[in-house]
Amino acid sequence: MRLLNKFSMILCFSLLLSSTDIGEGLYGQELIDFIKQEYTPESILSYNKARDTLYQVIEGDQGGEVYTIYSNFIGNLALGEDPSSTLYSQGIDCEHLWPQSMYEGDNPKSNMHHLRPCKGSVNNYRGNKPFNEI
Repeated sequence: MRLLNKFSMILCFSLLLSSTDIGEGLYGQELIDFIKQEYTPESILSYNKARDTLYQVIEGDQGGEVYTIYSNFIGNLALGEDPSSTLYSQGIDCEHLWPQSMYEGDNPKSNMHHLRPCKGSVNNYRGNKPFNEI
């Protein structure tokens, strides 16, 4: 059911985005500058706060279950627990879908668009291998 809900949300969001042009008529550096101006957040969460928000708000369901990328391993998070510490004790850490070494910015670790919960052993095995080579 959770997968179906996520799929529905992604489908609705992509339909919404597909009907709107961003920076229409802009190309190259002008488009990059426009996107930075219009979509850069006013504040960026610390890495610890970003992970806690990821686990508790974005990826956690109402029952306190947190599903991981790659293996769909499930971690359990009770109300009032520290999300990062609790899930780390269950073998879950944070995967960076965009390599930190390729990021241009002050705080690449806390950009939530590329963070996902991941089973630590799976994440370590994947290492720096391209996604299609694991």
